[in-house]
Amino acid sequence: PTASAAAAADAASARATQRTASSEADNANLLSSASGPGGVAAADHLPPFFHYGITVGLWGTSTIIAMVTSDLGLVLSLTGAIAASVVAYMLPAAVFWKADEKELRASWVVAKEQSGLRDRLYTVRDTIFVAALFLFGFCLIILGTLSAILLE
Repeated sequence: PTASAAAAADAASARATQRTASSEADNANLLSSASGPGGVAAADHLPPFFHYGITVGLWGTSTIIAMVTSDLGLVLSLTGAIAASVVAYMLPAAVFWKADEKELRASWVVAKEQSGLRDRLYTVRDTIFVAALFLFGFCLIILGTLSAILLE
């Protein structure tokens, strides 16, 4: 990259940082105006009806599965296929995305202003890696579920 490309990248990064700072201020104002006890936003809590409905629904579903299933091999296979993929691939990708969300979004702004495909891909490589890791975990859930059901 030339000096002019580096200057353009620095300018785009500064604009992205400025936009992020103003949107964070707007979000802070919105949360402070809608916060309930303890400064927690009211939208973060479920009404008791929904909480108890979800709890009873999960309990009922697991009870029905336990009554219908005589062999736990399938249940353990499905649990392993889903939980292992989530813990090993999808959760680390989601944590990385959340931790570096500002930088990942800013890299897309910088990449839009770069001329070469190679430079653009290099700039957004972290975002591509996170998306690919999450997608790989999702594909493993599908494949693990299919193999557990078909090989049972």
